[in-house]
Amino acid sequence: MRVWFSRLRGLFLRRELDRRLNDEVQAHLDELTADYVRRGLTPEQARLAARRAFGGIEPMKEIHRDRRMLRLIDDVWRDVRYAVRTLGRRPSFTAVAVLTLALGIGANTAVFGLINEYVFRTLPVREPGNLVTFRWTGVNDVSSLRASYAHIAGAEGGSTSGTSGTSFPYAVFEAFRGANRTLDDLAAFAPSSRGFTAIVQGRAEFATGLYVSGNFYSALGVDAVGGRTIQPSDDGLAAPLVATISDGYWERRFGRDPSVIGSGVVINGIAFTIVGVTSSRLGDLTNRGSFEGPDYAMPFSAEPKLLGSDSLLDDASNWWVVIMGRLERGVSTQQAEANFEPVLRPTALAGWTAYVASVTSELRSQPAIVQRGTHVPALRVVSATRGIADLEDTTTRQLGVLSAIFGVMLLIVCANLTNLLLARVTARAQEVSVRLAIGASRARVGRQLLTESLVVGAFGGAVAWPVAVVCRSLMPESLGAQTLAPDGPVIAFACALSVVSALLLGLPPAWWAVRSAGDLGSPNAGSQRISSGTIGKPLMVGQIALSMMLMVAAVLFSRTLLNLQRVDIGFTADRLATFILEPARSGYDRPRAEELYARIVERLRGVPGVNAVTIVGSGSGMLWGTDSSADVYLDGAAIPANVEGSKYQFVDVKFFDTVGIRLRRGRVFTPDDTATSTRVAVVTESFARAFLANQDPIGHRIAGGSQTPVERQLEIVGVVSDSKVSSLRQAAPPMFYRPITQTPSPTRTVVVRTVNDPEPVLPAIADAVHAIDPQLAIRELGTQQGHLDEYVSDERTFAVASGFFGGLSLLVSAIGLFGLMSYAVARRTREIGIRMALGAAPRQVLSAVMRETLTIVGVGVVIGVAAAVASSRFVASLVFGLAPTDPLAIGLSAVVLVLVAAIAGYLPARRAASVRPLVALRTE
Repeated sequence: MRVWFSRLRGLFLRRELDRRLNDEVQAHLDELTADYVRRGLTPEQARLAARRAFGGIEPMKEIHRDRRMLRLIDDVWRDVRYAVRTLGRRPSFTAVAVLTLALGIGANTAVFGLINEYVFRTLPVREPGNLVTFRWTGVNDVSSLRASYAHIAGAEGGSTSGTSGTSFPYAVFEAFRGANRTLDDLAAFAPSSRGFTAIVQGRAEFATGLYVSGNFYSALGVDAVGGRTIQPSDDGLAAPLVATISDGYWERRFGRDPSVIGSGVVINGIAFTIVGVTSSRLGDLTNRGSFEGPDYAMPFSAEPKLLGSDSLLDDASNWWVVIMGRLERGVSTQQAEANFEPVLRPTALAGWTAYVASVTSELRSQPAIVQRGTHVPALRVVSATRGIADLEDTTTRQLGVLSAIFGVMLLIVCANLTNLLLARVTARAQEVSVRLAIGASRARVGRQLLTESLVVGAFGGAVAWPVAVVCRSLMPESLGAQTLAPDGPVIAFACALSVVSALLLGLPPAWWAVRSAGDLGSPNAGSQRISSGTIGKPLMVGQIALSMMLMVAAVLFSRTLLNLQRVDIGFTADRLATFILEPARSGYDRPRAEELYARIVERLRGVPGVNAVTIVGSGSGMLWGTDSSADVYLDGAAIPANVEGSKYQFVDVKFFDTVGIRLRRGRVFTPDDTATSTRVAVVTESFARAFLANQDPIGHRIAGGSQTPVERQLEIVGVVSDSKVSSLRQAAPPMFYRPITQTPSPTRTVVVRTVNDPEPVLPAIADAVHAIDPQLAIRELGTQQGHLDEYVSDERTFAVASGFFGGLSLLVSAIGLFGLMSYAVARRTREIGIRMALGAAPRQVLSAVMRETLTIVGVGVVIGVAAAVASSRFVASLVFGLAPTDPLAIGLSAVVLVLVAAIAGYLPARRAASVRPLVALRTE
């Protein structure tokens, strides 16, 4: 150990130790010289004799240095210094190599940051490895309502019945707690699907929320950032109402003001005390890869006070609570299932029985009730190390596409730099020959060349981080936070990728230099064809093939984006602004809410720039906030007319004119369609085709069940054009509209048609609403065009990423091809001169070089087309309006690539054709 420490010390005291060694050597020489002088030699003769007697000074110094330090580390350090000096003498080459490599490494690091969050990141809790969550799978006909919070892989086909879920009745959670024998702790939470209206410092705003059991944070092992978390003593009907806020909301809303802790906040008209701030790192447990948790969290005991008659706490047939636990040491998930499975069935059946007893006799006789209540799903206990949700298929596709695009680009960069380094190695043939001649081994030369590649990789990795941050900011918002956190796994990946990239681009030149070391300096080296015994052309072919794949992807995604933007959505989206109001959260009952909406509509019509205002029943769809479906019984039929059912929406009398949906037959709603008049409906053309083929829809009646009284059925009074409901990719589904006056909805979407661009009018719209009641929270105020742009954000990202990197790959490949052919021409100058001296015409030389260029390009294009066709099934679900093997996309990409490559190859070909024979013959 002492010897190793001494050698390690020698690495850092090199100059001092070298000075001491020189002094010691000089002292020995002086002593020998003095001895020879005493023997009668002259001073000059004595110095020469002393040197002969002492032996080789430099070899002796090297032996001494080997003994005092770690030779390998010293050699590596010397190689690094030499590599830096060598690269510094070629700043243009170094800059191009570092920047292109940084672009490839940075883009892949940005994607890995997302993959790390979605795939590898564990929950930031105490001992996440023994966290579990409860799921059910199988037929579930003992639930009146079910919340679907999290994606479950295979939920639509992975189980016998094709159903699965993560939510349970609150009564099941309480029963599990009483029967627990296998878990250290058992906790529950439930996201507030409707959110909250929070009034802070006199300002009303929409906030997301979470109900938690009193032991939720202690069971997970999560501490508060400030104040305290919710405790078991808070989760009682008689306990004071308390809430915590997330760290992100604390910063966004309060600027991290510590005085907020302990202050009051009004949520849905109820006063709460903020007792602490929880970390945003926990995120949304129901959303894999989320970066921001709910704004507010409060105990389950607060839910009845916030929702009143809509409370779910005592509804044992409503499955809405997520249950988590922490396994005891040595307990398996199978043992936990055996513990709780016998509890689920009787508790669920009792909840369903209580629900059936609470409904009206008319509803109780419906088939939807009579035929249910026998199947309780099976219980599953699964790991919750990374949350309760599985990775969604759409997310997997997004990450896969981005990884493929950026990975292919990195391979192209490495291939291009490898060709450049091969050219540099051959150009440095004389230097390599000299080093071999003075005793350097082939391995030593190869190591030096590989070190230069590693230095380029190190510089590229250092510059890659800003590139990664920029690339991450351009990712779709649907993939989560757009900032890249410098955490350990991401930095380790960037470093590893830098090393791997450096090895990929550095090993072929180093191997080739070692293998051909004896021939590099030979007189015939300059006359060899670039393809003889090298890998330059195969690398160029691979580059062209990869570029072809990227360009095909760029055309496919660009045309997909264009096709989606050209889809006829059935109404005029431009100049529309929308927002959602929920007056009930601000204390409005139904009559006051109706009056409020009338006042808001009247006030908004007076806002400068506003052309028309309409009201729509709120929901969850993309375009008009609806994804609700209903069975359709026509004219008193005993069974539904179509198993798929129909979408529906509630609208007011101005809706169709305001949004631009065209009337085809009959009439639209009028002020005469009131709560006391005949119930009416307007259907779309798709509805008429699906349910009333070859019939006139006017006059037919729609019912929600076979026993619906005639006075509650809907008379069809009109037919309007189709419009998209929740997807631009799918055909407009069957849909019918109802007047909102006949079924008032407390939560509504307000749609405003403006004269010009609605974006500048949005603040005035908000001011107009708050002028009526400043405690009304406005949700999702924005433009309809903005919603459409958000819908195609993924496609836009794919188009931009593939287009940018496809163009960059085309440029890199063109530069690489130009460099390869220029180098080939330069190395074959003597051969070209001899050919021209023997009678070859310049046109023949030009043709020969172009033939060689186009052969490389042609082979690369063919391989690229084959690879693009073979991988088309992976992008089939991502394209729209064209096939993944679209001939136009493939043909256009091939033509562009060949044209650019031909231009890149023509320049060195023209230079070859202009070679003068006599000058060429004198070229070494």
